[in-house]
Amino acid sequence: MRVILDESVPRRLKLWLPDHDARTVVEIGWGGVKNGRLLQLMAGCADVFITADKNLEFQQNLTAIEFGILVLPTNRWKLLQPYRDSIILAVAQTKPGKMTVI
Repeated sequence: MRVILDESVPRRLKLWLPDHDARTVVEIGWGGVKNGRLLQLMAGCADVFITADKNLEFQQNLTAIEFGILVLPTNRWKLLQPYRDSIILAVAQTKPGKMTVI
């Protein structure tokens, strides 16, 4: 599964996803790209987009996206630790066009 991590998400989260092709938006060359354009760029390039932006669904029209979105409860690495298993499971279960909030 192709997973893209938003700029606000700790890069170390990739370590929890060894069975997936996980990359950050910065690694791809999309650092600094605003959400609307970023979502357009991801079409065909991602199966799951992981972000900590809880307002994404209110700021963008997500009805036509071709990938799933996983919204984390925080972007602080230490506070994400208890959610490790939930995040791994959610990545595996996220469906195209759906948003999952942990």
